[in-house]
Amino acid sequence: MKNFHLKIKTTIAFCYFIIALSVLFGGQGYAETVSCGPLNSVDRTICEASLTQCGDRDTDSDKACRKGFREGAKKTGDNKSDACKSFKSNNKAECENGYNAGASKQDALNKEASAQAPSPIPGSVGTHQCGNLSDKSENVNTKINFGCLGSKAPGGTGPIEDLLYALIRFLSNGIGIMMVVALIGAGIKYTTSEGNAEQTMKAKRQIQNIIIALFIYLFTYVILQFLIPGGIFK
Repeated sequence: MKNFHLKIKTTIAFCYFIIALSVLFGGQGYAETVSCGPLNSVDRTICEASLTQCGDRDTDSDKACRKGFREGAKKTGDNKSDACKSFKSNNKAECENGYNAGASKQDALNKEASAQAPSPIPGSVGTHQCGNLSDKSENVNTKINFGCLGSKAPGGTGPIEDLLYALIRFLSNGIGIMMVVALIGAGIKYTTSEGNAEQTMKAKRQIQNIIIALFIYLFTYVILQFLIPGGIFK
């Protein structure tokens, strides 16, 4: 019986010895773990990244690293020394390493967000559309009405092409108005020449030149309407 009690005590003492060794040399294995909890999407991303980078154990070194990671992501303080000045020796080094990793992670997130941001539509501040492409973002909207047909232009018309057609229409209309004004002026000059042969001859020559220019204008009109799909004059 005495030997039995001795064996029990020896076994209990051995178990205590094993537990003591485990706590002494492997205590970090029993450390509690931490989680991110309820956070918004951005803060949760940083929190989860800090757990991946630094570990999720509730130890001084891991906590220092995670704090540095969060400070690096927020880039608070002038530098990592200011962010980690509350730590000492090894824990300070862990904090500074975490700070560097956090800053790099935040830079990567910023670049990713910039890459995913939609590109602004050229000239989107205006209301006058130039071009009639199926991809609306390729058309150009302007504040000034340059005479583009926009959605009324034939399908597949690019903004530069539409603007060029508008310029041709503007010049053509201007030439037409100039010819009408010149013809009226030549007619007035002819009627007021009062038998002056020289003035009468100049007026007749001017009227003749205007009529020739009118025929050239009409010929150009027909050619442009024929060459350009859908016609240029709307």
